[in-house]
Amino acid sequence: MTKFLRWLRFVVRWALRVPVASHYWWAIAVVAAFVVAIGLGGWTETAFRLTGMVLQLGGVCTVVLGILKTRADFGQPTVRSQFKSWLKTFPPLNPPPVTISINATLPGLFGEMYMSSTHGPSADQSVEGRISHLEMIVRKLAFACHPPHRGRGNCRRKKSWAKCREIT
Repeated sequence: MTKFLRWLRFVVRWALRVPVASHYWWAIAVVAAFVVAIGLGGWTETAFRLTGMVLQLGGVCTVVLGILKTRADFGQPTVRSQFKSWLKTFPPLNPPPVTISINATLPGLFGEMYMSSTHGPSADQSVEGRISHLEMIVRKLAFACHPPHRGRGNCRRKKSWAKCREIT
């Protein structure tokens, strides 16, 4: 019997020297533990089904952890932070009021309207994306304050013509 135990110890040492990462051995040990548990609980169909279900759930958890680690390696936001940002966008019970003002001149049936709407950049946008968003807002404001002139007819003097060309 001691000869067999010594041989078994040598086999285990030999198996541990194989050039395989330790997590592979842990996976084999988990499966072996479940096979032993099935044997101890009786070789029933229910035991096989429960063991299969637990191993499947363990595999799903392993895949989820792998995806989360891959996202972190590439600098992507975590699922938890994405879920939190989604919850922050929940519509409030009392939304902020929207104000609109309209001015009209009826005698000459002439009307003019200015409207501006700004939306902020998304939370996961890069610095360059936010800067381009701010540049777009500045362009819209410049256009609203100084619309482009069509031709020289709108500028009465030569000095104002030079200013018109600078603006556009």
